[in-house]
Amino acid sequence: MGLVFCCGQPLSAQQHKTGLEEIIMRMLFLLIIVGISSAAMADLKSDEVAYYQNLADSPTIVSIQDGDWGDTAAWDPGRTPGYGDRVLVAHQVRLNGIHTDPVATIDITGEIYTNRKQKIELHFDTMLVNETGTLRMGDGNKGITQKQRLVVHDIDGGA
Repeated sequence: MGLVFCCGQPLSAQQHKTGLEEIIMRMLFLLIIVGISSAAMADLKSDEVAYYQNLADSPTIVSIQDGDWGDTAAWDPGRTPGYGDRVLVAHQVRLNGIHTDPVATIDITGEIYTNRKQKIELHFDTMLVNETGTLRMGDGNKGITQKQRLVVHDIDGGA
């Protein structure tokens, strides 16, 4: 199973073979787009500003300590993120395992990281990587493997 980048569409074998740079560039572009700074937000229309502020200001589940994504002790209210949740990651949270229940938003002010050797999968609608946040996949210069997937869903109809 290959890396799925957008809208649940798997990349072709040719893209797996020759497109690693393209995948990395797309991920960097996504991080740049979703990591909108407060200065850039001033240029957005007021309804767009309200939308992004709501994502950050209204989490339904928040990390309360460093830990694994699938560990209930790492989250308030004592459960793992699930369908439609607005997740605030304010600590170091390791992505481990397969999480196919898509969350609405992931707002990263801390860090989400993976282990290159472990099979992981995370489904979400929107991810915000803030100025203080980090999304780190892979180990150093080795990057990600076909075992690691971020799958984007449109669970709110484009709202």
